[in-house]
Amino acid sequence: MVFLECLPCLCDVGGSTSQNTSCDISTGQCDCRPNLQGLRCNETQDSYFLPGMDFHLFEAEDENTETNCSVVTTELPETVPFTGRGFVSCTGSAVLTFNDVEVEQNWFYTLALRHTADNNTALPLAYVEVITVGSSEVNGSSVDDGSIQTNDSIATNLTMDGNSTEEVSSPCPYKAGPAYTQNIALTGGLGQVAVTSPVQLDSRCRYQVSLHLDGAGTPVTIDSLLLMPDVTKSVVYELADNNTKELYQDCVRSSAPLPPGDPASSEQCQLMVFSLSAQLYDGARACACDPVGTVGGSSDCSTAGGQCRCKPGVGGARCDTCTPGYHGFSSEGCTACNCSDLGSVHFVCDLATGQCPCHPGVSNASMPSARNLTADLQCRSCQLNYFGFEGGTGCHPCLCNETGSLSLQCNETGLCHCQDTVGGGKCDVCLPGFFNFSSQGCSPCGCDEAGSEVITCDQTDGSCTCKVNVEGEGCRTCRDTTFNLAGWNPDGCQECFCFNHTDRCQSAVGFVMQNITVEVNR
Repeated sequence: MVFLECLPCLCDVGGSTSQNTSCDISTGQCDCRPNLQGLRCNETQDSYFLPGMDFHLFEAEDENTETNCSVVTTELPETVPFTGRGFVSCTGSAVLTFNDVEVEQNWFYTLALRHTADNNTALPLAYVEVITVGSSEVNGSSVDDGSIQTNDSIATNLTMDGNSTEEVSSPCPYKAGPAYTQNIALTGGLGQVAVTSPVQLDSRCRYQVSLHLDGAGTPVTIDSLLLMPDVTKSVVYELADNNTKELYQDCVRSSAPLPPGDPASSEQCQLMVFSLSAQLYDGARACACDPVGTVGGSSDCSTAGGQCRCKPGVGGARCDTCTPGYHGFSSEGCTACNCSDLGSVHFVCDLATGQCPCHPGVSNASMPSARNLTADLQCRSCQLNYFGFEGGTGCHPCLCNETGSLSLQCNETGLCHCQDTVGGGKCDVCLPGFFNFSSQGCSPCGCDEAGSEVITCDQTDGSCTCKVNVEGEGCRTCRDTTFNLAGWNPDGCQECFCFNHTDRCQSAVGFVMQNITVEVNR
């Protein structure tokens, strides 16, 4: 007599519709959820993936409402971990509201707030408030708040698959208003996470999630809100032993901080996420890679999480946008901004145009450049008629005088280029020995060196400053009762000595004055 031995089905409890209760009696083939395959329903079909623990991720910098918070998407410090385009920095008594929070499946979710805070100061008290605001656009049609059913129904019963027993196309069955409020504990350090206890969210509803901070003395940066499915409500968790259940909880906790742990690093974590995701989302999802930003235009993505293979400078799960510091999304990928470290406020340029944010006085693509650069996107030069680029804080106007300058462009130190007879840092005064400032330059003073105290003259009328015994235009004439104009004479001319015959005299033609020294012996 021959006895046949039956083998266990070994169906994946999340990937199979039977949850490992039955399979084909001949082949052992399990009945797979949509877009899953394999004998045990533990594989995705080609170009399909299962969402990871971070599938419901809401970036803080994206069209949310802030009080005492500021969006940071430009000057992004290398020390602060973040996802997406940046983060939000909050101080004091602050409120950050994530608008239009929706889920695709009815489930219990842990709300995780990824943040960075100074671990050397007291952290603010914080709490999270969830408000029902309307009907979701994920499942069914969106309706105005006035159309929401305002009965006092409690949470809708869930099936084992996380699906409501009611039609998903119906409007949100809950009143608009506060749904949950929970205190959370912020943690000091980089890439931390503060979590709530699991709350039930309905795929038919739209929510606002607000983070309230009570007196943050130093900035707290909020990166994102993560809705993590509660693994304890899944079949894979319910069927596990106690040790494995604790491991699954560790898997969830490791995926929350920044940078997140890699669930694939543990085979059991990988199996848990697969089963949980397959149950929660009822099978696998199409990759939906953007053919423009994906290497080779491939439609394949990572089976765990759905990350497509992006071209250089391209980011996003679907490879459909440029990463910070790149621009010009195209079939070639994205182009590096290459913003000047001296001329740019930061290194993140405009996604569409590639224009870097320039310091004041630094030229951009729409301005003429002091270095004759055309269409300068990288902020590599001062604007025309500005100087001081090397200082790294912006450029300053030259302010060269139009009348006295050869050019309105100064040198790097701010000195203007003057006409030959013009001086001053801005070319706005005549040089010593010149006067009558004009567009033709300045005129010589013509002051006689022998008769003038100085060779400079009045800048307006050209009058010279004569020595005591000198007068006339240019200080060339001895005054009455004096003669012999000479440069060595501090008075210019010397007094006449005519021994009372007259007080008028002049120098004798053909003679010169000479001092004679005589030694007298007694």
